[in-house]
Amino acid sequence: MDHPPFDTTPTRVGWDTSALDPLRPVAEARHRTRVWLQEHWKLGDLAGSVELAVGELCTNAVRHGGGLAGLELALGTGREFAPSFLRVMVTDRAPALAPELPVCADLLDEGGRGLRLVEALARRWGWHRTGFDEKQVWCTFTV
Repeated sequence: MDHPPFDTTPTRVGWDTSALDPLRPVAEARHRTRVWLQEHWKLGDLAGSVELAVGELCTNAVRHGGGLAGLELALGTGREFAPSFLRVMVTDRAPALAPELPVCADLLDEGGRGLRLVEALARRWGWHRTGFDEKQVWCTFTV
């Protein structure tokens, strides 16, 4: 009796800053995200949008969040009334600083567009404290 091959690809993967290039953590996070989505989860159609969101969230962590602490990707399987989803979670070191959408971002202004881009690309986004010294900003995509 033939058995289907067992899929050993994890449904959750993550990297902390020690695994990322210390001189270019945002570029490294974007690259790892794209490779993982395309090669392991076969989600090439979603890779561009997710990579852009990862880049924006990681940049915010570096610029405003006291430093990038980690990146996690989680793939959730669909159920009868809920589609499959991909969740991006970026951890930083500034739990007291709540991410906020700018009231009216100027399209030519470099600051304030990141969360607006994430809001436009993702199904949902939000944040929560993960402890006294970290917070996590997340967004989800429908697969």
